[in-house]
Amino acid sequence: MRFKVIGAIALLCITGLETEVRANTSIQLSQFRPADTTKPAYRGGGVSRGGSVFEGGSSLIALTPVRGGVTIAEYPTLLVYVPQPEESLTNSPVEMGLKDEEDHVIYKTIIQLPPQESIIAINLKQDETSISLEPNKTYRWYIYSTRIDSDYIEVPITRIRPDEELSQALEKANLQERFNLYNQNGIWYEALLALFELRRANPNDITLIQEWKELLHFVEIEKIADVPLLLIEAPTSQNKTPDSLEISEPNPMPNPMPNRVKSDTELTSPFRPPEQRIPHGPDGGSR
Repeated sequence: MRFKVIGAIALLCITGLETEVRANTSIQLSQFRPADTTKPAYRGGGVSRGGSVFEGGSSLIALTPVRGGVTIAEYPTLLVYVPQPEESLTNSPVEMGLKDEEDHVIYKTIIQLPPQESIIAINLKQDETSISLEPNKTYRWYIYSTRIDSDYIEVPITRIRPDEELSQALEKANLQERFNLYNQNGIWYEALLALFELRRANPNDITLIQEWKELLHFVEIEKIADVPLLLIEAPTSQNKTPDSLEISEPNPMPNPMPNRVKSDTELTSPFRPPEQRIPHGPDGGSR
């Protein structure tokens, strides 16, 4: 895992879903599109009644609207608030997975949460068995504690296919312009990811700091506005170290290799999710 303090975006409200989105290069506030489902997200938050691995009984929180959001990526990046863990349960593993429209688990893996309060960014592609999202289909991603299953979040996500106009605009756009395009077209996950990069490149930008606070206010979790964000790095052949293998697994799952946290000074190159660039092509992948 790697970690880096960030901020993020300005925004407004949710509207209905369309299977294609159109390019609009003018700067304006967007209405973010919900996932194509009537079943709302369980975003977590509050105090867990069934116990918790976190201090004060706090729980995980997904940084999404109540009705989820849309993506154009095969493997989108997810943002989740992680409370301070109980000292005796530091380094507890959690299961991350993906369900299809019939509520069947089609992918799951074990990840390692950071040992401090933070907002984590984690890409859905964690190993060679990861399932890519198909266009015009709705899924539900989830994360839960393998020690106490009341620490649980589950969020709907729909992958949509951008039309040719938007795809071409994204190919030519710089980072700020890509954010504007995602924002204007209501594409939640990529707008958030683009602002992640903008904020990282401009850590002292007052406007971006304020936009981050407005974003959290929008999803009703502004109380965590000052929490640092950590990037969870997917395991690779280069980072499968002995340290990364030392993890308790109460409920063994496939591909249990956990992620690891690197020091802040090691994060020297521009952020990209593991094996994924910000999607520019019509299929959600970079060209």
